[in-house]
Amino acid sequence: MCNAGLSIQLHGRGEKIRIGSGSGAHIYIPGLPPHIADMDLHPGKTLLIPNSQAFGIIEHKGDRLTSAKPIELKHNDMIAFHVDQGGYNGKKLFRFVYYNRFLDPQA
Repeated sequence: MCNAGLSIQLHGRGEKIRIGSGSGAHIYIPGLPPHIADMDLHPGKTLLIPNSQAFGIIEHKGDRLTSAKPIELKHNDMIAFHVDQGGYNGKKLFRFVYYNRFLDPQA
């Protein structure tokens, strides 16, 4: 089993990024509901706004969400999205670590 990592840099401030498996998702994760959450990017602050119908399959810092209350993401916060039964290609969740500054391990 390969545990590969990938870094992406989110661009723009004051922008909303949609997460899910629907055709309008900016971050597409197969096996999730069409719209699971949004990320609102603001200068100095990023909010994860869970969809009120799907918040129970999101983890923040290892704890499953119990409400759709927006979460202010801090540097090094871990977010996990649990896919439907059976997973996707053997995967049962997708994990992301949020960094508020871009780190290049090759630099």
